[in-house]
Amino acid sequence: MPCKTKNLWFVVATVILSFLAATVLAELALGLMEKNQRHSVPDYGDTMRSQGLAQGGYLRENLTMYVTNGLGDKVRWTNNSMGFRSDREFSHQRPLGVLRILSLGDSFTAGYRVGQEETFSYLQERWINKNYGKAEVLVAEIEEPTTALYHLVKFGIKMNPDVVLLGITLGNDITESYVGLDPKGLYILNLEQETVHIDSNKNPQIGYVHGLENYKLPPEYLNSYLPRLIGFVDMWWTRRYLWRRFFPQDAAITSFGDRHPPNLFDINNGFGMFTNPAPAVIDEAYNRLFRILAAFQTFCQQRGILFALQLFPQRY
Repeated sequence: MPCKTKNLWFVVATVILSFLAATVLAELALGLMEKNQRHSVPDYGDTMRSQGLAQGGYLRENLTMYVTNGLGDKVRWTNNSMGFRSDREFSHQRPLGVLRILSLGDSFTAGYRVGQEETFSYLQERWINKNYGKAEVLVAEIEEPTTALYHLVKFGIKMNPDVVLLGITLGNDITESYVGLDPKGLYILNLEQETVHIDSNKNPQIGYVHGLENYKLPPEYLNSYLPRLIGFVDMWWTRRYLWRRFFPQDAAITSFGDRHPPNLFDINNGFGMFTNPAPAVIDEAYNRLFRILAAFQTFCQQRGILFALQLFPQRY
């Protein structure tokens, strides 16, 4: 009888171990297939210029392609000869009787993984044409507010817009404003005698991934045991393959790869922007954003251009 029991346990253990091994191998294979599939289909990055800003921001000129929509299908993406995401061409001179809107922003404004006739800019243009009269929306991808201001001064103003619409993604654009106007950051902004001067910093020494990664959410904002508990179950292989299939946990993802404790500056979730009371560095991030918005307002007002904001939430 004991021999039979041992044999039974051996069979059970063999079946369980075989099942676990097969599951792990299957998950690894599925992960590799997903990775290869993502790389085989053009994505947002494939619509971008290889070098610097131009009239359409960072978008490539004369481009028509199909890119992934993130759901296993493809959508059409077309940029005109200036790089604006549009099926139409635009002249520098604004047509008579047409309201021209220059829409500046990041992937939300450009329509990341959204079809050509599904972007908010396209729908906005169609709505204005239907209800108020002729309008055209020029979509330029500029990633973040400081670059948007630089683009407007150097490129966008040449299109003679009636309206400048700046898209702000809450969280990451506040972070990027902090980097953009840092004394060691990407741009130098001066407002002298109500005149806007903005130039690129020739030798930036701070960036999102080399300067902000050490700012952590203060411990008083966290439950003391929860990060440790999550960290225990959130090992690389479980998060990447097994655990995520049964217990989806990244409704608000991190861009640094670690979450314990979360970063104050994280362009994928922006938790630090909602701390109250806010650490001094977060207050400074807001102040730099407000400096950029004030410069936009001054620059546009002096030229008879209406300046407006379009706010985009993130997955908090």
